[in-house]
Amino acid sequence: MRSRLTPRLLLALGALACTLPRAASAQPAAAPAPPDIPFETFRLDNGLTVVVHEDRKAPVVAVNVWYHVGSKNEPAGRSGFAHLFEHLMFNGSENFDGEYISALEAVGATDLNGTTNTDRTNYFQNVPTSALDRVLFLESDRMGHLVNAIDAAQLDEQRGVVQNEKRQGENQPYGRAFTFITEAIYPAGHPYAHTVIGSMDDLNAASLDNVKDWFKTYYGPGNAVVVLAGDIDVATAREKMTRYFGDIPPGPPIAKFDAFVARRTGTIRQTMEDRVPQSAVYMVWNVPQAFTRENVHLGLASSILGGGKTSRLYKRLVYDDQLATNVSVGLNTGEIGSSLIVNALVRPGQTTSAVERAIEEELARFLREGPTADELARVQTQIQAGFLRGIERIGGFGGKSDVLARSVTFAGRPDAWKQDWTYQMAATPAEIRATAAAWLADGVYVLTVTPFQEGRAATAGVDRSRLPAVAAPPAARFPAAERATLSNGLKVVLAPRTALPLVSMSLVVDAGTAADPAGRPGTARLAMDMLDEGTATRPALALADALARLGANLGTSASSDYATVSLSALKANLAPSLDLMADVVMNPAFPEADLERLRRQQLAGIQREKTTPQALALRVLPALVYGEGHPYAAPPSGTEASLAALTRADLAAYHGAWFKPNNGTLVVVGDVTMAELKPLLEARFAGWRRGDVPRKPEGRVATRTGPAVYLLDRPGAPQSIVLAAQLAPASTDPGDLAFVLVNDVLGGSFSSRLNLNLREEKHWSYGAGATVFPVRGPRLYTAVAPVQADKTAESLAEVAREMREVATTRPATAAELTQAQNNLTLGLAGRFETNDAVRGALVELMTQGRPEDYWNTYADRVRALTPAALAASARATLTPDRMVYVVVGDRASIEAPIRALNLGPVTVLDADGKPIPSTVGAN
Repeated sequence: MRSRLTPRLLLALGALACTLPRAASAQPAAAPAPPDIPFETFRLDNGLTVVVHEDRKAPVVAVNVWYHVGSKNEPAGRSGFAHLFEHLMFNGSENFDGEYISALEAVGATDLNGTTNTDRTNYFQNVPTSALDRVLFLESDRMGHLVNAIDAAQLDEQRGVVQNEKRQGENQPYGRAFTFITEAIYPAGHPYAHTVIGSMDDLNAASLDNVKDWFKTYYGPGNAVVVLAGDIDVATAREKMTRYFGDIPPGPPIAKFDAFVARRTGTIRQTMEDRVPQSAVYMVWNVPQAFTRENVHLGLASSILGGGKTSRLYKRLVYDDQLATNVSVGLNTGEIGSSLIVNALVRPGQTTSAVERAIEEELARFLREGPTADELARVQTQIQAGFLRGIERIGGFGGKSDVLARSVTFAGRPDAWKQDWTYQMAATPAEIRATAAAWLADGVYVLTVTPFQEGRAATAGVDRSRLPAVAAPPAARFPAAERATLSNGLKVVLAPRTALPLVSMSLVVDAGTAADPAGRPGTARLAMDMLDEGTATRPALALADALARLGANLGTSASSDYATVSLSALKANLAPSLDLMADVVMNPAFPEADLERLRRQQLAGIQREKTTPQALALRVLPALVYGEGHPYAAPPSGTEASLAALTRADLAAYHGAWFKPNNGTLVVVGDVTMAELKPLLEARFAGWRRGDVPRKPEGRVATRTGPAVYLLDRPGAPQSIVLAAQLAPASTDPGDLAFVLVNDVLGGSFSSRLNLNLREEKHWSYGAGATVFPVRGPRLYTAVAPVQADKTAESLAEVAREMREVATTRPATAAELTQAQNNLTLGLAGRFETNDAVRGALVELMTQGRPEDYWNTYADRVRALTPAALAASARATLTPDRMVYVVVGDRASIEAPIRALNLGPVTVLDADGKPIPSTVGAN
């Protein structure tokens, strides 16, 4: 139910909103027709619009419900109502007294959430076909039978949850910038002039009558769209939708806003200080609304200006002038108006004025000359590929149900996205220039965020008396994989999938950050970041340009145990895309100029980690649990000292030592056969020679004799991050699966004990949970709870109690076991819907040492577990008397209450995890 948009998420979602409905090929003259998303539409007598898309590739159905109400419908003094009500609608209804997420997790729902933005509220989930009746009962019950189930206690609970969500967003670096932007770019009284999450005062003022009136006004069938996509036909859909939704009253007529762009003139400037590691510059223009030609043109312009390494602003500011560590341009598209946002993170040592001047120069050149035909063609190809990757899924953001719902809600017909496609395909460089000149030459708002200098001061309807029964879930369909070995020793695993002309692959090399040389943490991360920064024959920008022209995505990364090079390609362009991947794998250049730039970016990233509460905690935690010197102990991004010492030779040596074909596996999923694939690979990797591979460093886990608490200071923080951690056995341990279920009960799902305690019962947190980190050796097991500052000690005590009791006095019950079994098995039916999902599962089998039949036998093995098995696993794994606790928050207000808990000796650490001497062992 996360709907608070941070500035970075805003840019990402804005870019997604402007690109997903507008796919294109590299050459407009030969543009393909839009891919088909067949649908049928019908309307119930009460005004509910239903759209049906049949897709039988998996036995799941996406149910996507859109209400045409968002924050723009909120009157003065009622900001945050739409988002608050989104939360309330998960709390049960008149005929179902329970948490909706728990009820849906219990039947195997995936891609399950609800979100609110300025213009709409949506609820979506993918469920096995056998559970469709249940989800339609629940969705219809909260549409037609909710208002009498809302009481003061629920309102207070969700008000607290939303306020903690607001605190959590504002506690992040740059987390308050979007509030400043929103309130500055729109005039008072404009529907978009306040944030979606609202103000604390308005949330506190919300009364029970207020929220009930809000529901009665906006949540009727006449103001809603339901999309059913997947394993369903229109006749079945019509019968079920009439049965469950047909008796709901339509609701009152609603006034709708027309376009309200709020175009500005002149320049407005604002500066804010925040606890951030580096300065940032935001430049914002108000521009036309969704489903207009101008909006499409500006989406293309934003991609050309700031959509990746080959974009004009990224090349100028990051590569050429090295004024910034990152720059992006996003179009935040709304129903009645949009905003185009340029965001640049200023490189330490540079100035915001220099960054702003460079942006203005590049923008002026763009407005004067426009894009080249080549730039436009490249962006069109990228958008086409991105859209295809999105509609491979029936649900979730960018999936087919999402595309259809957005189109019918905002443009009145499910295929309205094709209009955007046509606009995008027909666009010319001259049109892009003209539209950009019309909207971006004037009316800019500039926000500069600078680091805060710390001071020293402190009809008859369905029977609603019971939920519909759920039939036996359909079996998961994990595709069979073929295996081969190239002549040079490279192993190949292929799972053919022919639904869309896409091929996805990952080269997984047995290396990772655990292979960093002693005293050189950050080597693997920097080496892998450098890998795609150019080859012996292709400089970085030439490589990025070649990938963009092919509609291919290439990424490099380093996890704890493995280094990975991934490629997603259109089948028609598979051969030339493989040329680029092979060049990156075999011939990285590690150019000195780019090394210095990326070194600075990684250093800036370390500073961001040190100022982002949860990242800071996770940066210091591994050394506290594993012990100094263990391969998993050092922060993967390194330290300032280790990065300063790294040379080009170090990176080349890392690549030379570990990147051997006999030390890697290529996992491929998509529209290709082994007979097609193997010759392509043999030809491209023929020059990659096998060789000896060094042994990874081995480390002994530190012995801990008792619990300990570590405190990191974040002065003035409105929220604290509470972590509890210890080690769990490796994934190959015979008891691993039982502990997976223990974790689901304790912190691995919405209905887990930790989340129900801290979020739902006490509403001290927006969400709490626990996870096992996926490494090959002993694994870090961590519970995490961001909590409001004045409840830090109480929350820490609750986390400690929950972790202790599940292993001692309150083991998992039979009901909790059943819930966990359902959570982990019923969603398998839709888990392997996409190429990337299958690829990820295959990589997991390989990297975690799991047998080939792991996924085919998973459900049976999970359902065979008993409460006694979970109790034994919890006792054997969880050791409360040796737990490590880490808290990041305002030391001045939380230290004394934490010490009073007597959980163990309390040590205050600095941002590098070093003890502050006067506090070591103090209690």
